[in-house]
Amino acid sequence: MGSSLGDEGNAWGNSTWQKPTIRKTLIVATCYLQLSFGVRYRVMDYRVFHNKAELDSTAYMEIGPGKYSGAHWQDGFLFIAEDAFGMAEGVLVKHFPSYDHFAMNDLPKDAGRRVTSEWRDVAGRLSSSSGEQAQAALNLSASYRTRLESDVVPHKSEIASMLRELADACDKLYEQQEWVCILGM
Repeated sequence: MGSSLGDEGNAWGNSTWQKPTIRKTLIVATCYLQLSFGVRYRVMDYRVFHNKAELDSTAYMEIGPGKYSGAHWQDGFLFIAEDAFGMAEGVLVKHFPSYDHFAMNDLPKDAGRRVTSEWRDVAGRLSSSSGEQAQAALNLSASYRTRLESDVVPHKSEIASMLRELADACDKLYEQQEWVCILGM
């Protein structure tokens, strides 16, 4: 007899029960609060993951060496939570205007080096920036500007760390290749 989720066993298609993590527990608690009390609370994860085994969903942007090969979730790729990467996208768009959050993007080295340089610069200025200065430095899209006070201001340190790590990791990828692919949602 199959479950209501189908023969796969659960919504992720995995027939084995997985031990809940703190993050999964927080997500469930967040959904409960939103549904039951109308409270909106979200935990943003600004870490850059270097190992796909550490990921707990597929809501990650992927960055890898070379042009897009048609494959996802490759060893040697970087993985950043989609919402967190939104804090880095404004600088990316500034130097690579054809960037598309929902597409597969091939970023040439010349534009990529400008992006990594500015990510480092912004990271260095972020901690002493006001909300408006942070918004301008990050070149935030309209959707992120509306969440400025709740997402950016209290997390400037984490955002700065993410930007530095992205810059360092992307520069290492450019040592191997002339292109870096950024795989959108």
